[in-house]
Amino acid sequence: MESKSETTDLPHSNGEAPRDGDSDTVEDPSPFWAACITVGVTLSLFLSFYNELKMIIEQVR
Repeated sequence: MESKSETTDLPHSNGEAPRDGDSDTVEDPSPFWAACITVGVTLSLFLSFYNELKMIIEQVR
C-alpha cells in the first residue's frame, strides 16, 4: 500500500499544478494561432488548386 500511495503522490509532486498553470497561459493564444495556421494552409491550398485549374483551362483552350 505504501508503494501505491507513493506512486499516486509522485505525479502530484512532479508538477501537475505548474503544468495546469502553463496550460492556462498557453490555452489563450493557441486557438488564435491554430486559426491563423488553418486559414493560411487553406488559402495556400486553394491558390495552388486555382492556379492548376487555370493552367488546365488554358491548355484546353
